[in-house]
Amino acid sequence: MEIEYSCKVVRYNSGEGFKTDVVLIFDFLLDSGSLRKLLKHFTVSAMYIPIKTIAFIDENIGKLAEFYHSDIMTRAKIEFIDSNNFSINFRNDAIQSFISNKALKQWNVKSVEEMLTGDTLNSVILTNYTYGQNHAEATEAYHITLKLEPGGRRDV
Repeated sequence: MEIEYSCKVVRYNSGEGFKTDVVLIFDFLLDSGSLRKLLKHFTVSAMYIPIKTIAFIDENIGKLAEFYHSDIMTRAKIEFIDSNNFSINFRNDAIQSFISNKALKQWNVKSVEEMLTGDTLNSVILTNYTYGQNHAEATEAYHITLKLEPGGRRDV
């Protein structure tokens, strides 16, 4: 089954020891039940708790440290394919995506890898925000910590 999604990245200074937070947001065109099934497929776990909606994230980004750094149920690893393309690897599957050159220039970086390395706290959020807004249905979002995969694949 092919699933449509978009990827957005948010970067901000958390204030915690001058670290930068980078949040990759995957917005799936799925109803809440299907999003939960997808998450269970990725993480092989029933232990996940929905967080607030993307509207809440947009309004409060960087203001509530515990919102992003509370108990984490699972981890994902990132693999860099080239300067714009990357793969988020979960225990059971992966999501491939990209970040545009325009978005990278916004943060004065040349690649996704450069944006995520250094003194950063990296996260992934899986949500169905756009679907819920377009269909007047409930939205959910799930937070997962992101671990950089040393020496990730580079098919340049």
